[in-house]
Amino acid sequence: MPRCLTALAAISVLVCAAACSGDDDDESDSPTEDETNASPTGSPSAGPVTVQVEAGAAEEPVFVRAFLPEDVTVRAGDSVAWTAPAGEHTVSFLGEVEPFPLIVPEPASPADAVLNPRVVNPEPDPAPAGFDGTFLYNSGLFGGDEGQPPTLTFTAPGTFEYQCLIHPQMSGTVSVLDDPEGEPPDQSGIDEEAATQREDYLAEGQEALAELRAEEPESVAGPNETTAWQVIAGFSTDHTDVRAFVPETLEIDPGDTVIWVNQASEPHTVTFGEPLPLESVETLANGQVRRVLNPEILNVALGGFEYIDGEFFHSGLLLENGPLGVRFELLFPNPGRFEYVDSLYFDLMRGVIVVGD
Repeated sequence: MPRCLTALAAISVLVCAAACSGDDDDESDSPTEDETNASPTGSPSAGPVTVQVEAGAAEEPVFVRAFLPEDVTVRAGDSVAWTAPAGEHTVSFLGEVEPFPLIVPEPASPADAVLNPRVVNPEPDPAPAGFDGTFLYNSGLFGGDEGQPPTLTFTAPGTFEYQCLIHPQMSGTVSVLDDPEGEPPDQSGIDEEAATQREDYLAEGQEALAELRAEEPESVAGPNETTAWQVIAGFSTDHTDVRAFVPETLEIDPGDTVIWVNQASEPHTVTFGEPLPLESVETLANGQVRRVLNPEILNVALGGFEYIDGEFFHSGLLLENGPLGVRFELLFPNPGRFEYVDSLYFDLMRGVIVVGD
């Protein structure tokens, strides 16, 4: 569930009244301390402040893939702190560098696939005292039980673009004003903009899901008067990933085929049997985190493309531009009720194939 962030209070400048001389003329001619410390706008100047930004939000099964708000403006010397209330993310200021691939071979063991260490771990490490846009900054993965939520101090004016390396549709900007003595950022206004975007994006995903559920599943004629049915295995909108099989329950006839298609920007699986663990996580002596992907979850596991009750069938990792593509299909020859899950999100994504007599 999305959570509103508690605003950090701006640091105020406390002023004292000037001492009175007892002479009316002296009192009117001498500036007060308030006047001496006032900013050009007439309000007291403020020191550096930290503003809060959310990385993503969720109302299951809809997960917002956006920074909330997507754009913030601060002064040189101010900081931005990001939190991830719903899943893992990165905050990555890459400049002209291309985004890192998410999955790479393990250098010491090329047969193993790992989450890219440059995605998982912060860079530079330790974190810099300030960011001026002249170097690459990546927070590493944070959110849930992973990583440390980043806070970054901006020391130079400019407009700095950033993104999440595991959700390519997530991007944002930090605009830095060369006015450290000017009006501080308004956290209440930032929170209001974030709440509006969060509400809009959740509605975007929920409405898309409702529309898909209201439609009849797609189908095409197969051989011998059978039918091939499509089940959507997750999908994305402009600002969301929706973790759901659509339809969740599909009724078919013996001999029909079911084709699952991942229409999301994130990976999914189709698993008949016990869900498979995604990865093993190890912290190395140098403090770096190594996340090795389970080879069983990456690859197809089946004796054939004809479903047999009680046997283990697994699609492998379905992902656009992945080695297995986005489709998985099974023929169901016999009547029965057959339950399956997405091994990545087995507590949320479940489906049923009902084969009639």
